[in-house]
Amino acid sequence: MKMSHIVHIADVGELERQEQHNMAQRIAIFNGEKAIDVENYHTYEEVMAYLAELANTNPLVSTKVGGTSEEGRDIVQAIISSDLSANKPVHFFDCNIHAREWITAATCVWIIDQVYKRKARENCVWLLNCNSGPV
Repeated sequence: MKMSHIVHIADVGELERQEQHNMAQRIAIFNGEKAIDVENYHTYEEVMAYLAELANTNPLVSTKVGGTSEEGRDIVQAIISSDLSANKPVHFFDCNIHAREWITAATCVWIIDQVYKRKARENCVWLLNCNSGPV
């Protein structure tokens, strides 16, 4: 029996090196504008640094440590609101609940980036647990 095949990726290692290079370029481009870019996945340390910078530079953003993970990392909640004492609707996002969730942390970073840029933050309170699970 003769089987045909198609090679889609000849060198996966080279593809990974190219993607790492492209990610480094995108990060370098964004670094001048903001603390993090939403086009790439980030480490726990990068996300925590981003949240700390937002909380230090923007009066609408604050952070709170809700506990620690099994590995001793802080479980940080980002709070975005113009007035926490006001009676406003609350949007709550619990990201990275499970150890192998990789997209939810990126989703939380993207939501924070979008809310922080828009006036929608004025009408409600946004609570985002960025790393809830055993990370």
